Formats: sequence, C-alpha cells, structure tokens
Amino acid sequence: MIETMTEQQLDAILKALKKHYPNGQGVISLSMETGIEQSELRKYLKANPDYFIRRGSEDRYLLNRFGPFQGETQAILDHYQQMQQRPSKSSNFLFWLFASALFILFVNLMNKTPG
Repeated sequence: MIETMTEQQLDAILKALKKHYPNGQGVISLSMETGIEQSELRKYLKANPDYFIRRGSEDRYLLNRFGPFQGETQAILDHYQQMQQRPSKSSNFLFWLFASALFILFVNLMNKTPG
C-alpha cells in the first residue's frame, strides 16, 4: 500500500463501492459520499489495485473481485489492519543503522582508552 488512509476512510470507500456494485462509482460521487477529497481518493484508488479496480477507460471504480481478497470488504479491512500493525522496513533500517553507529563509536572509544 503506497498511499495511506485511515481505517474509517477505507471502510467508507468499501461500503460505498459495495453499494454501487456492479456499476462502480465515479471519483466525484465517491468523494461526495465519503467526504474524502477527490485528489486523495484518486491516489488511494490507484495505489491499491488489490482492493480496487478501474472500470475500463471510465473514471469509475469497483471492488476488485479478482484480486487476493475477492472483493470481500472484511478481508480487505483485516489486511489493512495487519499492514498498519507491521513495523515499516524503513524504521527497522534506521534502528540498525543507529545501533551500528553506536557500536562503532563504542569500539573506537575502547581502542583509544589507555590500557
């Protein structure tokens, strides 16, 4: 997931798209129904193809019934919650970078200490 939204926003999008199945819903009407800005919706819808698909060349979106979650809103929400609970790779990287720097500093200090 590239763009993030709150769980409440995702739930609102899922409910709206489920309600408008099988025709889908355009970004403008989806924005009015969910209260989420159109530009944010477009980013989020495009960034999450496992959740949403664009209907042909139209600017209408549907739940992705062919993806890993089969358009099941609860499965999508469960996945989203799991993704939110995982520590990001960048935070792990920063932790190890910091720990390595401290270790190198400690070793250098130990080598400079008269013995």
